Amino acid sequence: MTAYINQGSNDTRSGFGDGLTELGRTRPDVVALCADLIGSLKMQTFIDENPDRFFQVGIAEANMMGIAAGLTIGGKIPFTGTFANFSTGRVYDQIRQSIAYSGKNVKICASHAGITLGEDGATHQILEDIGLMKMLPGMTVINPCDYNQTKAATIASATLPGCTVCMSGNPSAVCTTPSTNWRAMPPVSLFMP
Repeated sequence: MTAYINQGSNDTRSGFGDGLTELGRTRPDVVALCADLIGSLKMQTFIDENPDRFFQVGIAEANMMGIAAGLTIGGKIPFTGTFANFSTGRVYDQIRQSIAYSGKNVKICASHAGITLGEDGATHQILEDIGLMKMLPGMTVINPCDYNQTKAATIASATLPGCTVCMSGNPSAVCTTPSTNWRAMPPVSLFMP
């Protein structure tokens, strides 16, 4: 039986930011795009180290997905970042048409997933995000449970073919998984095509 040890608490969105930073140091083909939420998605270190590989698109999530799809044509691996409601629901048409059906290698960070953004109200919450993304062809959906899984999944997603959506939350959560191979770390929820 696996023993889970409390390693302290950290938010999963920091796992995304730290994973993205590590990718920036090791993968020159990785670029990042953000919809005006650099601080919330913990992307600042990546930006400081790779200013020429970062695109701030502002509050224009649909444009961000279109730009990300276009960057794949030039061999880049774009990581997009915004709140889950805006990175899955608001831009569903762009993901469906320009990314999923076109087989583009876009990596989507859906931060503040579910109701973890409670203080901002229903307009910033989404419960159907996993269902929306999972029904698309070739889409891999990853729903990690803590900081360690989110960081490892972010790094690993750069090697997965096709589009990937990785969910992350806002509040701190207890870290109980090892900081190793994310596929070997239950209870990650992984839905692959």
